[in-house]
Amino acid sequence: MRKKIKIAILGYGQIGKKHAEVVTQNEDCELISLIDNKF
Repeated sequence: MRKKIKIAILGYGQIGKKHAEVVTQNEDCELISLIDNKF
């Protein structure tokens, strides 16, 4: 079994949402943090 790539996303605007969607659909990646100063 391969190690997952851990990913943090800074900003949850239009592009950040797309990045989060792609990361969560990729079984080789793990979304560990989502940071946005507007929340």
